[in-house]
Amino acid sequence: RRHTRLLTVTGVQTCALPILIAGTLSNLGTAEASARKFDPGIQHLHDAIAQMESLIAKKPDNTSFQHAVMLMWAHLADAYGDYGEDAKAMESAARFVEIARAQSRLNPNDQRAAADLGIALVKMVSYVPEPKLQDQSGALREALSILGPAAVKNPKNAETRIFQAFAELKYGQALAASG
Repeated sequence: RRHTRLLTVTGVQTCALPILIAGTLSNLGTAEASARKFDPGIQHLHDAIAQMESLIAKKPDNTSFQHAVMLMWAHLADAYGDYGEDAKAMESAARFVEIARAQSRLNPNDQRAAADLGIALVKMVSYVPEPKLQDQSGALREALSILGPAAVKNPKNAETRIFQAFAELKYGQALAASG
């Protein structure tokens, strides 16, 4: 209550508290997973996603909410992947791809949305076992077709360049696996 009153007094919008809660849960979950405390970390990430998705249900056109929940799905994929739950990591990364693709379609000129989609595709493929990697060559080609131009437009963006390099590595492995 005290926080709600403070937010009201300072003029912050009424939905700010649920956003702050979701962000805090996401940060906590990510930190816990990084500290190898997977069960509470994964639970906090699920709670953060549920909080953001309830906000999205009320304001489905809010791209900031969509971007926030998209990143939460990415963090959940990382947590599951670090925990050794590759199938759940792949499911979470697929949700990341779904949201990133929707945002990219909504905003075709938004470079961040395009880069997010490329990164999401690479992240999803990163959880595919080596024997099945050749099945993902289409996703990797798509990621490279997005990340290449994004890296040229913003050459100082290290994250885009790192994911581009990783996509190139995985694409090479997929081609080698296909014979």
